Formats: sequence, structure tokens, C-alpha cells
Amino acid sequence: FSHISSAFGGPISVTTDGTNHFVANYLTHNILKIDSTGLVTVFAGSGVAGFANSSTAKAKTALFNSPKGITTDGTAFYVADTGNHLIRKIEYNGRVSILAGVAATAGDYDTSLSVVARFNQPTGLTVVGGLVFVTDTSNHTIRTVYPDGTVTTLAGSPGSSGSTDGNGDRKAARFNYPA
Repeated sequence: FSHISSAFGGPISVTTDGTNHFVANYLTHNILKIDSTGLVTVFAGSGVAGFANSSTAKAKTALFNSPKGITTDGTAFYVADTGNHLIRKIEYNGRVSILAGVAATAGDYDTSLSVVARFNQPTGLTVVGGLVFVTDTSNHTIRTVYPDGTVTTLAGSPGSSGSTDGNGDRKAARFNYPA
């Protein structure tokens, strides 16, 4: 595994498709793939900070800005593109697109149209039953992206940090930079 160390520049999150591992590499602004033999290759991202989606089969031309979270539902990968304030989707065919958010535009806007929703440095995410749950770190909230494109705040209050339990009122709960 001596060839692995040179590929990593800030590995922070990992997911698996059952055979390969995929790593969000925030300092090199890309997603790495580690196959079952230990071979490390770039799966998505050019390695340059910025924003650009990719066309089909050109995931390596996409630009990310400090991606800090990655997960999969078995049909696609989802990336918390932290520096771009976006949730990105990487299809198995290599197409990279925006799932939710507006590139380089921080905010806390919930909406029924995911491409106008706003996040503020999303960091962690997971997918359960078609729903993407996001730790919206600098908003101090947990958000949900629905399959129809709706984005809502599941728990917490944007801009209000703390450590209070909601006690039945999830909007009353407080988080302090959830990751």
C-alpha cells in the first residue's frame, strides 16, 4: 500500500459500494476510489478547487471545493461539497450534478425546489429510504433532501447554536456545528 499515501490530501469521509471504497478528499478537492487490490485512483474531481458539473462519463472534469462527506444508496453517490455549499450527486456513469443548493451561495433556505435551496458548509450526509439527511454545519441544523427536490430543516434552528434537546419539538433542538 505504499502507493496510497501520495494520493491522499485530507481524507475525511469514506463509503463503500460493497467492493470498492470511495473517499472524500477535502484538501485535494476530489473523490478517490480504492479498489479491492488497494489501487487508488481519482473517481471524481479534477483536484482543483472550484465548481463545475460534468457530463456523462467525465466525472474527473468536475470541480469540487473541499468535499467533506460522501455516501451511497447503491445507485449513486452523494457528496457534501462543503466549500461550494452544495449537495452533489455522482451517478455510476460518471455524471456529476447538483442535488441541492446553489453553487458558492451560503444560506439556510428551505424550499420545494432543491436547486434554489441554500446550505452553509454542509459536511456529513447519509441516505435512508431515498431521503438524503445532511448536517448543515454552519447553520447548526440537520436537513432533509426529498426525492421530489423538497429541502426542509429536520432539526435545529438556522443560526442558533447550542446543546438543547428538543423535547418533542425538533425545531427547538440546538446543535453546535454538527458534522
